[in-house]
Amino acid sequence: EAVNGKSQDVQNTIKGYLEGVSLGLERAAFPFSTRNIFPFNLDPAVKNYHKYSKLLQDYCGDIIRARKEERKLAKSGEKPDLLDKMLALPENDLIGNLAT
Repeated sequence: EAVNGKSQDVQNTIKGYLEGVSLGLERAAFPFSTRNIFPFNLDPAVKNYHKYSKLLQDYCGDIIRARKEERKLAKSGEKPDLLDKMLALPENDLIGNLAT
């Protein structure tokens, strides 16, 4: 299902993020080389990883905000699903769970 009509963007973001994760695994012996600071961010792969990581966090934030709005408008008799139960988590933890 599209998130605010951005289905293709979300798919591209997930693909880019996973490519970045594989970059991190390749450079596991030198984790500092994947940091988003100069000179490491001159590497297009590192730059893309951080770009897609930020986009993925933004999309997860959109999903969270949309679900919270839905819950405000929902009838009290509706049974909560897993995402509804996860909304009690701190936002960074919730975003991490959604991203994985």
